[in-house]
Amino acid sequence: MLSTKAPKRQRFVGNDRMQLLPEGSLACRSCGIAVVTYTDTLIEKLTVYGRRGLNGVGYDTEIGVTRCDRCADRLDVAARIMGAHPAVAREHGNVGIDRLDAALAALDVMERSTLTESLTLTDAYLRNLIAALSALGGWCSWSATSAAPGVCAPRRWAHVSQAMWDDTRREFAALLQRRMERPEPIGPPTDRGALPACAFCGVGTLLLKKSAAAAAWGVEHRMPLASMGGWGGEVVTAHVCPTCRAALVSSGAIGLPAVWLAVIRSRGYEPRSSSGVVSLDGVKPWAALPRGAEPNATPWAQVDLAALDRELAFTIHVRKAEAA
Repeated sequence: MLSTKAPKRQRFVGNDRMQLLPEGSLACRSCGIAVVTYTDTLIEKLTVYGRRGLNGVGYDTEIGVTRCDRCADRLDVAARIMGAHPAVAREHGNVGIDRLDAALAALDVMERSTLTESLTLTDAYLRNLIAALSALGGWCSWSATSAAPGVCAPRRWAHVSQAMWDDTRREFAALLQRRMERPEPIGPPTDRGALPACAFCGVGTLLLKKSAAAAAWGVEHRMPLASMGGWGGEVVTAHVCPTCRAALVSSGAIGLPAVWLAVIRSRGYEPRSSSGVVSLDGVKPWAALPRGAEPNATPWAQVDLAALDRELAFTIHVRKAEAA
């Protein structure tokens, strides 16, 4: 009986995203290219999970990786930048340098490393860069997606797929667009029927970048007007500006106590009582005004602020707030 041998498995010989690792070299853990190793080369152990042998049994493999000169220099740049921004460094703790390095790697993938300095000039710029690109830069690294025994990338970042590149480019473009935005007067979103001003102080617009508007105005709140000093059982939907939101959070519930705390703080005072509740006769939120009222050009225009200031100056229930 004739028999045939199973076809011999072809050994991997390379493609446009991966090739055999030259002898005496290790792959760069970031960009993937082969790096010639010497006795003083810093080698990191990387565990590759979930590989399967010819018998289909899964196993983990430990391989060595290192960094090419360009990726090592980029890590040094990340450390220098974090050292120059201690507030951001504290926010990210011991992973801050790695997160920034990953964000800078994303710039490297897109050949935009020349923008590093301009994108990290201030704490705000640095926070935005890390938030936008660190996860994508980490995703693009050789160690995250392509590391395997005996192979490397034929060129820097050659292993990065079109989908990864497109996502990184898209987020980078969005980051630049946010950088170029200029603040403009923006009111709360009203497309779902919310009132057109802050429910407490009544201010109709905030000077904001469009990309920051949703976060600044926050979520919609359902507000029973009876608890806000209004009449009847009507419930309105409204947003609260960031300044008044701090009082709402301190109070813990929507109602007149939160409104009173917000207006007291706006005049530079704090309640003396630990409860934080100081009753102010006649002070109502803008949301309690009759429907159709115009938004305020300035906060608390619906309140007689001169009379309120006189009351606050002589009451024993409040104290001047300490300067920040």
